[in-house]
Amino acid sequence: MASIRDTLRGLTSAPADRKALAYRGSRGSALIFGSGSHEGSGPFSARAAKTHLSAYAGNQAIDLVFGCCNVIAETASAAGFQLKNEDGKTLPLCRAEAEASERLAPQDLVELLKRPNPWQTWTDLIEELIIDYILTGDWFIYQYGLEDETGEYPGAKPVALYRLPPDRVTVLTGEEVGRASELIGGYRYEVPGAEKPVDYDAADVIQLRRPNVHSPYRGAGIIAGAPLLFDLELALQQAKEAFFRNGARLSGVLETDRSVPDNLGSKLKREFNGLFAGTEASGMTALLSAGVKYRPIQSNAQEAELAAITEQTMKRVLALFRVPRSKLGLESGDEPGEERREFANGMMRPLLNRIQEILTYRLTEPGWGVQFCIEYEYQMPIEEQIKLAGTYGTLPGITIREVREAAGKPRLTELMEDQEEAKKIEEIVLNLPGQEASTENLPGQPGRPPRAEKKSGKVPAGQDLPADKKIEGRGNESVPA
Repeated sequence: MASIRDTLRGLTSAPADRKALAYRGSRGSALIFGSGSHEGSGPFSARAAKTHLSAYAGNQAIDLVFGCCNVIAETASAAGFQLKNEDGKTLPLCRAEAEASERLAPQDLVELLKRPNPWQTWTDLIEELIIDYILTGDWFIYQYGLEDETGEYPGAKPVALYRLPPDRVTVLTGEEVGRASELIGGYRYEVPGAEKPVDYDAADVIQLRRPNVHSPYRGAGIIAGAPLLFDLELALQQAKEAFFRNGARLSGVLETDRSVPDNLGSKLKREFNGLFAGTEASGMTALLSAGVKYRPIQSNAQEAELAAITEQTMKRVLALFRVPRSKLGLESGDEPGEERREFANGMMRPLLNRIQEILTYRLTEPGWGVQFCIEYEYQMPIEEQIKLAGTYGTLPGITIREVREAAGKPRLTELMEDQEEAKKIEEIVLNLPGQEASTENLPGQPGRPPRAEKKSGKVPAGQDLPADKKIEGRGNESVPA
């Protein structure tokens, strides 16, 4: 197994390895993410992980992949974490959040989570781990400090947490390490710049794996789920880039009825391309003479329907990541609120639940006896809350308190001094079956009689008189009926 010195050397030198950022395949290859890009190692391996990670700001960068990964990772890192005891009670993270006699969360664990290693904060680490998990199907966290220099395990409390890049990790089976009864026996890490890899025991590494029915050792990332789609998206980017780079260069042949010597033909082609090539020549008109004709042999962008194909692939990519268009600054659909709610409840919450479970099971519970939780709930925009409250208000039998809760308003008991009166108002039931809307004046309302007289013979000040009752020069003053 790896020594502490070997581990630190590998982890501190990893960021400097620029070659690990991208797959070394040819950019012009027909298939990058599909079959053929990692032949001999399979679609769920370190080599495949390198190819898939290259879609994120790597040699095969795809802007939609970059945007979707950032939205998911930044949403997760922005959510705060909590630590709870075995009874489910939230433990304050610091004394400023606690009562004088209240028990705090283990402070060494709080510091470990806030600063998992000397080079990263919690935000830095969790964002990179989530990008690994989404694209490759796995994340790997090395728990530094579980074993001492002799290889013994003095406890279950690591002193630092490090990300192991999935494209440099090979999962070792139990048979490979001499423990055939175990499914996973350890992990082999290719240290950048080192001649030999280092092996870690299975207890040293926390692996979070996406579901994969094809392999019990590696997860299936999003790109592995639709590799040809991402090949198509990459090809579309390259085609559009080439189209605008070539600008108005006319892909075709020059024809003439005359015989053209080779040297004259080369000169004519060179001069023609020089005049009408490049984006700066886009939209120019070619003027030909001496019987020369131009015949195109390649379809333009409109004929190739690049816009329609781009829209289709974008929808499919966003569906795989489950990220709404509005999160990427794109024009959203008819119901952006529903899209945001689906993103929060259908994408983020299940992902954060898996993160909670693995970190509780492998990190916080064995070492400190507490549960790790992530604070994240969908926050409905105020305009949607008001709209929902209006809908609630029409339901038969609903109370004023329930309508205020739907609108995100505080309870009346928090606003009124007279608690008994506040409770009575809150429990008023609206829209009882058979109840008709009252046409009588209500007491105490501005412009209404203080005692709700039914037939006083007067119209309250501020209310319009019927047309046949108005008196010239008196406006809306109260007069005898």
